[in-house]
Amino acid sequence: MSAKDVIIEAEGTTLRIQLRVASLSTDNVIMGALGDHRHPSQPFEKLMLDFDLVEYINSTGVSEIINIYRLFKDQSMGSFEMVLFNVTPRVKAILELVEIHNIATVRQAF
Repeated sequence: MSAKDVIIEAEGTTLRIQLRVASLSTDNVIMGALGDHRHPSQPFEKLMLDFDLVEYINSTGVSEIINIYRLFKDQSMGSFEMVLFNVTPRVKAILELVEIHNIATVRQAF
């Protein structure tokens, strides 16, 4: 895993994370890349995770998504939204099994 595997861009109160890995199956893929964004001076209201290249996710990857949600939700001063987009049908099926829709909006890739 290198720094170029996760691209993080902040724009106002939105944080966008682009995953440039085929598999989200190891600890701290995203959290390790977040660095200073974990404790922002201004809380984020929206977190967008781009799954365009992700073809596989396991329970470790799902746990990381949940932990990231909790971290940013706890830091938000009001409403907070997490969106997973460009999700492949295979990954979406796994996310539906664990009912990730209870904490995030999932947008499938077409």
